[in-house]
Amino acid sequence: MTQVFTTTFFLLATSWRIVCIVLIGAPLLISLFVIRNYIYETPRFHYFKQHYAEAKDVLNKIAKVNRRPPITARLYGEQGQEAEEGTIIFPKRHVPPEVQAIAKGDFTGYLDLFKDKQLRKITIFLLYVWFFRNFAYYGLNFSLPSLGTEVYRNFTIAAFAEIFANLTADIINKRFGRKLSLIISVGLVSLSCLLIIFFPIPDECYLAVEGCYQKKVSIISAIVSFCF
Repeated sequence: MTQVFTTTFFLLATSWRIVCIVLIGAPLLISLFVIRNYIYETPRFHYFKQHYAEAKDVLNKIAKVNRRPPITARLYGEQGQEAEEGTIIFPKRHVPPEVQAIAKGDFTGYLDLFKDKQLRKITIFLLYVWFFRNFAYYGLNFSLPSLGTEVYRNFTIAAFAEIFANLTADIINKRFGRKLSLIISVGLVSLSCLLIIFFPIPDECYLAVEGCYQKKVSIISAIVSFCF
């Protein structure tokens, strides 16, 4: 939806300064107000810092949004006498392992993904896959002017293709599973990008009104790439 709005605004705007103010400057200023008033630190962060009152306050705001009763229990590790209406959420006789880890300062970080041999192999492979998926995505965005048609039309086509992809991604994942969906997606994007190499657009086609088949091939390949 953002790309559809951006394309429409580009066609109506008369100056690049207006585009920067409306699409970049103003939204950033508004985001400061949003962050200040509507974005909260996670309860987990407050708990790590032993800010129990702040953690409980955020939890109660989450409970309010989800139409749940407010939390009256005391958090494990919270100082002071136990309130009459509350009880300790995790009594000492039954403390979950993750809470014990927090109390001991034994945290799991990103570096732990590389400690175990098998886990390290999986992590490297996933990084490889997602790096080149994102690389292909940004490459397609940067190559929009060279697809052989008018740049705004290309941008709009890509926008609607991404809307289709976002609407169908969850359905495809549930239908075929995450692994098979990723295989299909990577395979189609790879074939689409390679297909463009074998159908280069001649210079005379860029100026042609009716266009040529190389343009159509490049546009279809780009649509498939953006959809998957």
